[in-house]
Amino acid sequence: MKNKAIFTWKEIVELLTGNGHAVSCADMSSLITYSRQRGIGTAISYQKTSYSEEGLKNLKRLVRWWIYLDDFTIPEWRNAIITKKIQKIVVGSLKNNLPLTLYAVFCPSYKKGVGVSGYTGKLGMHTKRYIQKMSEFVLSTEDAGLKVKGTAFFSDLLLENYKRLVGTNYKKDLASNFREFKKDIKKNSKGKIKSALLSSIMALKRDVGEKGIKTGPLGISGELFNTVFKRNRVFYTNQLGWSEPMVKERTEVLARSYAKLGEYFRKKYPEGIMFWVESAYERGAMYSGNNQQDPIPIIYPKKDE
Repeated sequence: MKNKAIFTWKEIVELLTGNGHAVSCADMSSLITYSRQRGIGTAISYQKTSYSEEGLKNLKRLVRWWIYLDDFTIPEWRNAIITKKIQKIVVGSLKNNLPLTLYAVFCPSYKKGVGVSGYTGKLGMHTKRYIQKMSEFVLSTEDAGLKVKGTAFFSDLLLENYKRLVGTNYKKDLASNFREFKKDIKKNSKGKIKSALLSSIMALKRDVGEKGIKTGPLGISGELFNTVFKRNRVFYTNQLGWSEPMVKERTEVLARSYAKLGEYFRKKYPEGIMFWVESAYERGAMYSGNNQQDPIPIIYPKKDE
């Protein structure tokens, strides 16, 4: 490596990957090309690039992390636009010696069953699994040689069945759930992820609130709404016994509210990546609202077998 500082694209890929991992050639090409554009390597011809020792070390970190990302997530849920956004964010983080910003929004654990409403007051199995997944991702990112700053928001806004919660102990249950959430986040992430209530963001507490946004434009396309509605219908009907009009109304509230959340996160974390933790992956696109040509970058971890 020290004796040869000039490589073709194929040579640098073989050097850094051992040519033993089936990562998309297009993804690897765009990662290496963008890295060079940001000063990791210097083009000396159409096919060849010169690397300093430090440049090779940095490129190795990036390739190692991308291989891990490809292995840990579902590539089919990451389109070309999002892929390029993630690559620009991670290269910029490394070049500027700044932590990679990762954030997630976890839902509280609620009671399931026909006609049942309210919250359990403790962590559910799904939440525990995705806390573990996010923690693993953060720790593995650091192992790859990249800094990372993670934030896990506990959603005490946009509550399910809000009308039926009034007059119950739901606030007490949410507080109990959040205490467990904070402990589990700290333990699994070894303190690398901080936790916060979604309601601690005053703009969202005001604009979304516990009820969610119940009126106004949906904020997403009709096609995306129908995709999410079909997915929601399966869950809400089977798990909670909801009627189709109830599912439609809830999906409308989610669409407006997620689009509003996305507006906030886009401004708050312009160089951030969202880590998806809900079971319905179809909902992720709603965070980008009607701006699907400039989507919020989201990574979707592989689900348990």
